[in-house]
Amino acid sequence: MFCLIVRTLVLLVAFWLSTSSAELFAAAPETAAAAPASSGIAYAVTFVADNRDTALISEMEANSQLLWLREEKPDSRVALERRVAADMETARKILRSQGYYEGKATRVIEWEARPVRIRIQLDPGPRASIGRTEIIYRSARPASPDAPSFADGEIFPRTLAAFGLKEGDPATAEAVLDAVESIGAHLERRGYPLAKTVNTEYVLIESTHSLRAVVVVDPGPFLRMGQLRVQGDSNVSETYLKRLVPWRTGDPWDAASIEKYRTSLQETGLFSMITLKPDLEASGEGADPGGTTPVLLTVTEAPPRTVSGGVRYSTDNGFGVNASWEHRNLLGGGERLRVFMPITEDLQMIGLTFAKPEFGRRDQSLVAEAEARNETTDAYDQTAGYAAVGLERRFSGEWRHWWASARLSAEGGEINDHLKGRQTYALFGVPLGLRRDTTNDFFNPTQGTRLALSVTPYSGVYDGPLSMVRARIDASGYLMPTGSDRLVLAVRAAAGSLAGASASGTPASLRFYVGGGGSVRGYKYQSIGPQNEKGDPTGGLSFTDFSLEARFRVGDNFGIVPFLDGGMVYDKTLPDLGKKLDWGAGLGLRYYTPIGPVRLDVGVPLQDRAHQKAFQIYLSLGQAF
Repeated sequence: MFCLIVRTLVLLVAFWLSTSSAELFAAAPETAAAAPASSGIAYAVTFVADNRDTALISEMEANSQLLWLREEKPDSRVALERRVAADMETARKILRSQGYYEGKATRVIEWEARPVRIRIQLDPGPRASIGRTEIIYRSARPASPDAPSFADGEIFPRTLAAFGLKEGDPATAEAVLDAVESIGAHLERRGYPLAKTVNTEYVLIESTHSLRAVVVVDPGPFLRMGQLRVQGDSNVSETYLKRLVPWRTGDPWDAASIEKYRTSLQETGLFSMITLKPDLEASGEGADPGGTTPVLLTVTEAPPRTVSGGVRYSTDNGFGVNASWEHRNLLGGGERLRVFMPITEDLQMIGLTFAKPEFGRRDQSLVAEAEARNETTDAYDQTAGYAAVGLERRFSGEWRHWWASARLSAEGGEINDHLKGRQTYALFGVPLGLRRDTTNDFFNPTQGTRLALSVTPYSGVYDGPLSMVRARIDASGYLMPTGSDRLVLAVRAAAGSLAGASASGTPASLRFYVGGGGSVRGYKYQSIGPQNEKGDPTGGLSFTDFSLEARFRVGDNFGIVPFLDGGMVYDKTLPDLGKKLDWGAGLGLRYYTPIGPVRLDVGVPLQDRAHQKAFQIYLSLGQAF
């Protein structure tokens, strides 16, 4: 902005040097932007309402041209008069919109004053109230035999009271228009998607200061929902698209079902454009025997493949990269295949996930995943593989933000840790999961909550037969206390437990660890909790973890995030809530991009400073949680 101002001043000076002052002022248009601020007419404006209605004054101030352009001084009385005239018209519109149909606006301009004083007074007069209202239904075509009768008051209300506009209510323009618009939406949900308002008549009864309203509505034909008909250039299977349909053939046309279907299509990520409407051409000669109307779906397919990558850095794990490839319509039925490869100094891994939607029933997916990894940390070294297959189901209705899953898993490999040394292991598990997500953004949530619960029974071998259960719960919440994303409060809590085996009898990769960029910032990765005599982390059977952030947005692209983290790992099956947590604190910077925020956090440990660095640095894409 500063550079723009400097460039503008330079251009103005150059223009002045090449043009005489007389020519310059003669050619200048009547706008405050072209006139020098110092040569214009300074003024002050005041708005007054006779009835002391602060809402009227506030709305007037919000829409006043005089206030908008106050810093851009008019260069003549004529120019200032034009601004006053514009505000007078605005005042009259505001009075009418608030139900003061007999209201007037007057002005006083004191030209001798310095600055010029302008006073605009609103004289509202009596406020009109809602009087008698009437809705008249007239169809341009004969009604079908199975169409509801106009005498059905539930489908065809006779007054606007059914839409929240009752007699005696203030006759504000917003309330009246909202009620009239609600008629069409009401009929769309009851089999009349082509309903339209033919005429509206408003009469002000001066003797009673009431507004009478008569609305004439053409409901259009009564339609029933038929089969889906698809058009457009798309490689998505029509069979798959029909499986997503939430209505049954023969149901009265319901706008809510149409919107639900649109949402389902949008969530697939397969389309860049979606249009749904009654197929009136097909409902004539080509109508179904039951007289239903097909639903016409027109789509434009989005690119099905995505390649992405990212870079991250932390002082304890060094630099890392993450590359992924995804296909969202692998076999034509919305199947998702994702291949990902995170590589850091401590971890080298390749993995894939596969999901086939609408498997067996609506809102149910067949899911599979596999990965191979080589990991070297202060706690253990591991070379292992993992595979799982199962079902994931999304609940419907009010529970639509919930998912449940059940899988069968197998994993095994070689692991070397500080308790057991080098061992091979093989485990079979039944991972069970339940999650809920109401947040508004994956990378940068500003409101909503997340909850994830996993319970996995294991059976296998690790230095002998092994049976155990591993459970973990993660929760986070996001709040805008001021109603704006300029300040977001974010909180996270997590806990876990291992039952049925000792720490030494559990593969090190399945024990719990705390510390690092994903938990308690400021501490080395996995460093909090039980350690051996050399100070190496050994992990534990349970843990607790907590984080609190205040995300302040500065300007459009930057943010400042002070944070506080705390956590502890325990050598018992259940967390020892009486044991103090290790705490870390710090400050983060955010640079907001279209794909998500770039995160730079600097954390310092508040305990165990003798065995920790003075600070840790973390750089990645997305918020910490």
